[in-house]
Amino acid sequence: MNKHWLGYATTIIVGLLVGLGLSSTKVGGELQASVKASAQGAKKAALEKLVESSETLGARELLFLEYPEMIKAVSHGGGFGGDFSQAIGQDIFGRSDAAVADAEKMSRIVEVAPRTWMIYMPIVNAVLFETDEGLVLIDTGYNASGQTINRLIK
Repeated sequence: MNKHWLGYATTIIVGLLVGLGLSSTKVGGELQASVKASAQGAKKAALEKLVESSETLGARELLFLEYPEMIKAVSHGGGFGGDFSQAIGQDIFGRSDAAVADAEKMSRIVEVAPRTWMIYMPIVNAVLFETDEGLVLIDTGYNASGQTINRLIK
Protein backbone atom coordinates (compact mmCIF):
# COMPACT_ATOMS: atom_id res chain seq x y z
CA MET A 1 0.00 0.00 0.00
CA ASN A 2 2.83 2.43 0.87
CA LYS A 3 4.49 1.75 -2.49
CA HIS A 4 1.32 2.93 -4.27
CA TRP A 5 1.26 6.19 -2.32
CA LEU A 6 4.94 6.74 -2.96
CA GLY A 7 4.34 6.21 -6.68
CA TYR A 8 1.39 8.63 -6.68
CA ALA A 9 3.37 11.27 -4.79
CA THR A 10 6.34 10.89 -7.12
CA THR A 11 4.09 11.23 -10.18
CA ILE A 12 2.48 14.37 -8.77
CA ILE A 13 5.84 15.95 -7.89
CA VAL A 14 7.33 15.14 -11.30
CA GLY A 15 4.20 16.51 -12.99
CA LEU A 16 4.43 19.72 -10.99
CA LEU A 17 8.10 20.16 -11.82
CA VAL A 18 7.51 19.56 -15.53
CA GLY A 19 4.54 21.95 -15.46
CA LEU A 20 6.57 24.64 -13.72
CA GLY A 21 9.40 24.15 -16.19
CA LEU A 22 7.07 24.40 -19.17
CA SER A 23 5.02 27.32 -17.85
CA SER A 24 7.61 29.92 -18.82
CA THR A 25 8.20 28.51 -22.31
CA LYS A 26 6.35 29.11 -25.58
CA VAL A 27 4.91 25.59 -25.42
CA GLY A 28 3.73 26.20 -21.86
CA GLY A 29 2.07 29.46 -22.88
CA GLU A 30 0.29 27.71 -25.75
CA LEU A 31 -0.86 24.93 -23.42
CA GLN A 32 -2.18 27.47 -20.90
CA ALA A 33 -4.07 29.34 -23.65
CA SER A 34 -5.51 26.08 -24.95
CA VAL A 35 -6.66 24.96 -21.50
CA LYS A 36 -8.18 28.39 -20.83
CA ALA A 37 -10.06 28.35 -24.16
CA SER A 38 -11.33 24.83 -23.45
CA ALA A 39 -12.50 25.85 -19.99
CA GLN A 40 -14.31 28.90 -21.38
CA GLY A 41 -15.96 26.76 -24.04
CA ALA A 42 -17.07 24.21 -21.45
CA LYS A 43 -18.42 27.01 -19.22
CA LYS A 44 -20.38 28.51 -22.11
CA ALA A 45 -21.80 25.12 -23.10
CA ALA A 46 -22.80 24.37 -19.50
CA LEU A 47 -24.53 27.75 -19.13
CA GLU A 48 -26.38 27.27 -22.42
CA LYS A 49 -27.55 23.82 -21.30
CA LEU A 50 -28.65 25.22 -17.94
CA VAL A 51 -30.63 28.01 -19.59
CA GLU A 52 -32.29 25.58 -22.00
CA SER A 53 -33.29 23.17 -19.24
CA SER A 54 -34.49 25.67 -16.65
CA GLU A 55 -37.70 27.63 -16.66
CA THR A 56 -37.10 29.19 -13.24
CA LEU A 57 -33.84 31.07 -13.73
CA GLY A 58 -34.28 34.81 -14.07
CA ALA A 59 -32.00 37.38 -15.64
CA ARG A 60 -30.25 38.10 -12.31
CA GLU A 61 -29.41 34.44 -11.70
CA LEU A 62 -28.14 33.99 -15.25
CA LEU A 63 -26.00 37.12 -14.98
CA PHE A 64 -24.44 35.95 -11.71
CA LEU A 65 -23.86 32.46 -13.14
CA GLU A 66 -22.00 33.87 -16.12
CA TYR A 67 -20.12 36.53 -14.14
CA PRO A 68 -19.76 35.20 -10.57
CA GLU A 69 -17.27 37.96 -9.69
CA MET A 70 -20.21 40.39 -9.79
CA ILE A 71 -21.67 38.84 -6.62
CA LYS A 72 -18.67 39.96 -4.60
CA ALA A 73 -18.59 43.40 -6.24
CA VAL A 74 -22.27 44.07 -5.67
CA SER A 75 -22.24 42.77 -2.10
CA HIS A 76 -19.39 45.18 -1.32
CA GLY A 77 -21.11 48.27 -2.68
CA GLY A 78 -20.22 47.70 -6.29
CA GLY A 79 -23.73 48.43 -7.49
CA PHE A 80 -24.41 52.03 -8.39
CA GLY A 81 -22.32 53.73 -5.76
CA GLY A 82 -23.92 53.12 -2.38
CA ASP A 83 -23.54 50.45 0.25
CA PHE A 84 -25.30 47.16 -0.37
CA SER A 85 -28.53 46.07 1.29
CA GLN A 86 -29.79 42.61 0.52
CA ALA A 87 -33.29 43.56 1.72
CA ILE A 88 -33.45 46.51 -0.69
CA GLY A 89 -31.78 44.61 -3.53
CA GLN A 90 -34.33 41.82 -3.32
CA ASP A 91 -37.31 44.20 -3.26
CA ILE A 92 -36.07 47.39 -4.92
CA PHE A 93 -39.59 48.65 -5.68
CA GLY A 94 -41.18 47.53 -2.40
CA ARG A 95 -41.34 48.90 1.12
CA SER A 96 -40.60 45.91 3.30
CA ASP A 97 -39.80 46.67 6.93
CA ALA A 98 -36.27 45.33 6.47
CA ALA A 99 -35.68 47.53 3.38
CA VAL A 100 -36.98 50.65 5.14
CA ALA A 101 -34.80 49.87 8.18
CA ASP A 102 -31.71 49.43 5.98
CA ALA A 103 -32.45 52.68 4.12
CA GLU A 104 -32.71 54.51 7.43
CA LYS A 105 -29.64 52.91 8.95
CA MET A 106 -27.34 53.10 5.91
CA SER A 107 -28.22 56.47 4.33
CA ARG A 108 -26.49 59.79 4.92
CA ILE A 109 -26.30 63.23 3.36
CA VAL A 110 -23.03 65.07 2.73
CA GLU A 111 -22.54 68.60 1.44
CA VAL A 112 -20.13 68.28 -1.48
CA ALA A 113 -20.22 71.88 -2.75
CA PRO A 114 -22.10 75.06 -1.89
CA ARG A 115 -25.82 74.36 -2.19
CA THR A 116 -25.09 70.78 -3.40
CA TRP A 117 -25.45 67.57 -1.39
CA MET A 118 -24.95 63.86 -2.09
CA ILE A 119 -27.44 61.53 -0.48
CA TYR A 120 -25.70 58.19 -0.09
CA MET A 121 -28.13 55.28 0.18
CA PRO A 122 -27.84 51.52 -0.16
CA ILE A 123 -27.28 50.60 -3.83
CA VAL A 124 -27.97 54.08 -5.34
CA ASN A 125 -27.14 57.69 -4.61
CA ALA A 126 -29.09 60.90 -5.16
CA VAL A 127 -28.01 64.52 -5.58
CA LEU A 128 -29.78 67.50 -4.03
CA PHE A 129 -29.33 71.02 -5.39
CA GLU A 130 -30.57 74.19 -3.74
CA THR A 131 -31.64 76.67 -6.42
CA ASP A 132 -33.16 80.14 -6.11
CA GLU A 133 -36.52 78.56 -7.01
CA GLY A 134 -36.27 75.68 -4.53
CA LEU A 135 -34.74 72.25 -4.08
CA VAL A 136 -34.03 69.89 -6.98
CA LEU A 137 -33.59 66.19 -6.22
CA ILE A 138 -31.90 64.06 -8.90
CA ASP A 139 -32.58 60.31 -8.67
CA THR A 140 -35.10 59.83 -5.92
CA GLY A 141 -33.86 56.37 -5.04
CA TYR A 142 -36.45 53.66 -4.43
CA ASN A 143 -39.66 53.23 -2.51
CA ALA A 144 -38.10 52.16 0.80
CA SER A 145 -35.91 55.28 0.94
CA GLY A 146 -38.65 57.92 0.64
CA GLN A 147 -39.08 58.73 4.33
CA THR A 148 -35.32 58.64 4.91
CA ILE A 149 -34.66 61.08 2.06
CA ASN A 150 -37.27 63.48 3.46
CA ARG A 151 -35.66 63.29 6.91
CA LEU A 152 -32.15 63.82 5.52
CA ILE A 153 -33.20 66.82 3.44
CA LYS A 154 -34.83 68.49 6.44
